[in-house]
Amino acid sequence: MACPSSLSFGNKSPHHRRLRRRRQWAIGGNGAHETRRWQGMALGRTGIRMMALALVAAVLTGHAGPGLAEEGAKTLRIGVEGAYPPFNYKTADGTLAGFDIDIARTLCARLKVTCAFVTETWDNLIPALRSGRFDAVISSLSITDGRKKLVAFTRPYYRLPAAFIARKGSGITATTAAALQGRKVGAVAGSIHAHYLKNVHPEARLVTFENLDDGFKALKAGDIDLLLADRIVLHELLRGVAGACCALVGDDVSDPAWFGEGAGIAVRLEDGPLRKRLNAALKAIIADGTRERIRRKYFPFPIY
Repeated sequence: MACPSSLSFGNKSPHHRRLRRRRQWAIGGNGAHETRRWQGMALGRTGIRMMALALVAAVLTGHAGPGLAEEGAKTLRIGVEGAYPPFNYKTADGTLAGFDIDIARTLCARLKVTCAFVTETWDNLIPALRSGRFDAVISSLSITDGRKKLVAFTRPYYRLPAAFIARKGSGITATTAAALQGRKVGAVAGSIHAHYLKNVHPEARLVTFENLDDGFKALKAGDIDLLLADRIVLHELLRGVAGACCALVGDDVSDPAWFGEGAGIAVRLEDGPLRKRLNAALKAIIADGTRERIRRKYFPFPIY
C-alpha cells in the first residue's frame, strides 16, 4: 500500500541521515569511486542517470522527503496488521476498524495530525517501522524485553492474557506439557504466542499462520489441534455461528516473562519526542474516560 510522506515529531534521526548518505554513495556498487565522482567531477550522462536512479530508489524505499514525525507535522503514518478483530480489521468495504484503530484516531486528534494507516503483515511490522515505512505501530503489539531492544514503547493501553481453543468433542481439556505432547498447536507467525510455544512447549508441534483467521480455519478443518491467541480475540471468534465448532480449554496464559507488560505503541528507538507526545495523549484519553468509552464499544469486560 502506498503511503504519504510525513514529517517527524523529533529532529532527523542519525539513522535517517545514514540511510540518505548510503543511498548517495552506493548507487554504482563502488563506494569510493562514487564518492570521488560527487566531489567535483563532471556528471555527464552516466552521472545524470545515477542521480535519477538515486531519486527513484529514495521514493521506492519510502525515505524521500523530510524526516519522520517532526514537530508541527500534519500526518502520522501508523502501521497496522488489519487482520486481528476486534482490535484491527477491515470491514466489508475495506475500511479499517477496531479498538486499535479507534485509539489511533483519537490520539491523532489529540496531536492535531491526520492518521495515515499503512497495513503490513504481522511479522514485518517492526522491521517496516525501523526501516521508516511508518512512524508508529498501533496494532496490539505486546511490550516485551526482546522488542524493547528493537523499538521504543509508550505506556500500555491495554493488557490481556492469552488462551487456547480446541474443537468441541476433541477430548482436549487441559493445556499442560503432558496434554500438549505431540499436538499440533497453531499461532500467528512472529507473534509472542508463537515464541512462547516454541520455547516453553517444545513438546508441542508448532504450526504458524500469516494471520489468526487462517489459524482458525485450520483449527475448524482439523489441520491443527489447538490455537493460541489473545483471550479477547478468541472470545470474539467463538461468539458467532462460525465459532460454534470450538471452545476455550485449559487455563489462561499470562506469564509476564513472555507476554510482557501489555500492548503498547511502538516507535523507533531514536524517536523520543514522538514517544513523549503519544504518552501524553494516552494519559489524557485514559484520564478523561475516552479510552473507557472506546473499550465499551468493543468489549463487555475490562481489558486493563
